[in-house]
Amino acid sequence: MSQTDDQYAIDRLIADAKANPIAFYNPRPTVRKFHLDGHRARFLFGGKQSSKSYGVTAEVTMSITGIESIHTPGALKKFRPPPLHWRHWCEDLTRVAVGILYPIYRKLIPEAMLDRRRGRNLPASTPRRTRCT
Repeated sequence: MSQTDDQYAIDRLIADAKANPIAFYNPRPTVRKFHLDGHRARFLFGGKQSSKSYGVTAEVTMSITGIESIHTPGALKKFRPPPLHWRHWCEDLTRVAVGILYPIYRKLIPEAMLDRRRGRNLPASTPRRTRCT
């Protein structure tokens, strides 16, 4: 490969990562085990800053978009294809959901899949919309 081809490949990879951030999500080893566990009901425990919120949000994002991370192959086998309905429970809606979870969802969901009329709605693969509640 010439230097021009290398630069093109790097530019293409950067553009793909910006357009489809969930595909390039790279979890920590403990969270990777969580993603690859085949059980539908699971728990993720950890201390502060151990990627619990980010990991669970990435799991929901992968399942509702149908896009699997290149670092967690096989993580979507336990889910049926989209559209899905998820409910994310948290202790304090204002502090946790709005302050922590929504920004992570907006960071991980491909921008082309976000509904601009309402930032919290996510499109499904059918004309019916899926609401992130």
